[in-house]
Amino acid sequence: GAKVDASNYTVSGTQRATNVGSYSIKVTMKGNYTGEKKLSWNIKAPAKGKSFTVSKMKYEITAAVNSKGKGGEVALTGTTDGSLKKLSVGKSVKIGGQTYSVTSIGASAFKGHKKITSVRLPDSVTTIGKNSFAKCTNLTNVTIGKNVTALADAAFSGCTKLSSVTVNSTALKSIGKKAFNGDKKLTSLTFKSSKIKTVGSKAFTGLTKKAKIKVPSSKVKSYKKLFLKAGLNKKASVSK
Repeated sequence: GAKVDASNYTVSGTQRATNVGSYSIKVTMKGNYTGEKKLSWNIKAPAKGKSFTVSKMKYEITAAVNSKGKGGEVALTGTTDGSLKKLSVGKSVKIGGQTYSVTSIGASAFKGHKKITSVRLPDSVTTIGKNSFAKCTNLTNVTIGKNVTALADAAFSGCTKLSSVTVNSTALKSIGKKAFNGDKKLTSLTFKSSKIKTVGSKAFTGLTKKAKIKVPSSKVKSYKKLFLKAGLNKKASVSK
């Protein structure tokens, strides 16, 4: 049919929708034309497993939002910013107008990133994945929030300039194999959890005798035994 000039109709409603929700528009004819047409559509929240990039940070949805738009969770899986130096992770991110909690750092998320010098993880993060920060050779200090329960295998292995790690979590239960393997400049570690039960092999292999590990006073003896079995230098210090 013939094209109708824009001066002969009006459009009302949402014309550019990007967030989750229900939308509609209505086209109403005018002038020499009559009639109207209404269009409706829904934008659904993304499903578990979908990936997004927000402000140069890459995320994967690990729990979809519920019918009320709550309960969404994501893993931080990397960055598109090759020049990123200071990584300070927010506790949440907005995707499609919905808020998702950042609850984990994905496997190999920042592995081999050559520019990162510092990492700060929020209290919302409970798991740090395998190789997540491995071979970040300019990384010098790490601060981890209050609710991490697990440091996976090789999470910080091969970080040859890493000197300070503070794990504020009182819920940490496990430290994976080679978690800090080869971190020869790592001299200051703090673990505030009294719940560490397992430490993987070679978790502390490569740390020097200058390493000083602070732990809860009630755990000095048992943790030192665990850490020595995991490769800690016999002359390194484990104290309250």
